[in-house]
Amino acid sequence: MRRRALRVHRSTAPCFGLCLRRHRTTCASSITTDMPVSAAVQSVHQNVSHLEHSPIGPPPFYPPLRHGFSRSSDWIHLNTLGTLANMRAVAARLGVTVNPLDPARLADYGIQEGQADAIIDAGFIKLICDSADVVIVSDTVPDARPFLQSLLRKDPAQHCSAKIIIEATNRIDYDIKKDIGHYHSLLWNVTNLYSSSSTKHSQRVFWTANNPLEPMDMARESLAAPEWWLLRSTGVTSVPEEPVSETDRNLCLFKPHKTAVNAHEKIKSLNLPIKEVAGHGYGGPKTAAKYRCFIEIPYQVSVMKLYENLLEGVVMLVPSQRFFRELVENRTIVFMYWHKLLLAGDDWASYMDYYHPDLAPYLYYFDSWEHLQTLLSSPADIDTRNVRTAAPRAYRALVDTTVQGWARLFREMGFANVTVDGAAVEAVGGGSVDDVRLQPTLPPGIRVPRGYLEWKETYRGPLEVFKKTARKDAPPF
Repeated sequence: MRRRALRVHRSTAPCFGLCLRRHRTTCASSITTDMPVSAAVQSVHQNVSHLEHSPIGPPPFYPPLRHGFSRSSDWIHLNTLGTLANMRAVAARLGVTVNPLDPARLADYGIQEGQADAIIDAGFIKLICDSADVVIVSDTVPDARPFLQSLLRKDPAQHCSAKIIIEATNRIDYDIKKDIGHYHSLLWNVTNLYSSSSTKHSQRVFWTANNPLEPMDMARESLAAPEWWLLRSTGVTSVPEEPVSETDRNLCLFKPHKTAVNAHEKIKSLNLPIKEVAGHGYGGPKTAAKYRCFIEIPYQVSVMKLYENLLEGVVMLVPSQRFFRELVENRTIVFMYWHKLLLAGDDWASYMDYYHPDLAPYLYYFDSWEHLQTLLSSPADIDTRNVRTAAPRAYRALVDTTVQGWARLFREMGFANVTVDGAAVEAVGGGSVDDVRLQPTLPPGIRVPRGYLEWKETYRGPLEVFKKTARKDAPPF
């Protein structure tokens, strides 16, 4: 859901201690390390709006944070609702406490450089980072901008003192518009200074993703190519199941998305035996599993719904790779990720979870609208591979590997006492650590820059040429 904007006029916005660069002589920071986090959030929330193009999110909708944090046990999780249930499930198995903080309290999507600076100047980053050993930022990477930007300040006292984990689930540069070059420069600088144990600084930033697109995308958009951990979502959801009538159990559930209006019209014209639902009120994966099948027209490379459905054994029907590309190119669907997938060339499908080898055996593909019509019109069982049983079993094993990956990551970060389900990491099965490590590559023919000036030349020259060439035939979105 889009974060609602709340704009405060510059001349009437109250001054709660946030010192913007243009207001430093009239506004002294009052955020201190003993201030309740909720009060600090309110101060930042009401005052970042002084900046141009600075929509501020709605009031907090998560339970209020406790005053103060125990450095020995409490970690802070900056997240949106879609990633909250997942991190809670991971934390429960690791035996740690995670305190949620909604990024919409600070700024809207696509936070800009000036907004991030204002949040740092207010003392908010220091307050948060001094309150915990780990700050985890989930969802879209720009939400982490104030934390990452603090690491480049000349004054070390302004650096985020906690270790930072990025859990990318929805684009590395979502809604960054006017200062995209500065933002990519930030990613490259932080990566080279703080994302490797071989740098002159200790490793402070750790990169994880729940899908394989994010690492490739960051490398080929910004030349920042740290090692990543591919840690799939647990598929856990708190949505309660709903009753489904015996008649509806013979239908295929379809939840159209606004990016697929033309596809929606086509499916309606086929008069298929489907049950169409709108919005989010379809009852979640436990309800979807009661239907004959579930039609999924992808609108992102991965969504939490995909993982949730796999865990519950939902029989999903998805366009084949060939048919999906056709739908994108003829504008039957508007797929905002296509221009990113094109940076992978002919290997684009391996960066989209609907076609990834880990998950593809548990999905059914239709190669045309006529093929979909044939599948649904036939009385034969669609689930010829027994996905209802096989998918939950396979996905639980994948989740075990993911939780093991989280535990091993935390141990590498210095948390030797982290366990999995109460047992030592080495004593629990769940796959090799090598299964979850990812090292993205730069575009063909482009070498790793040896310094900032070389990065700048490469970013503006060969990399820009590569991106334009890869996207030359891409449809607009």
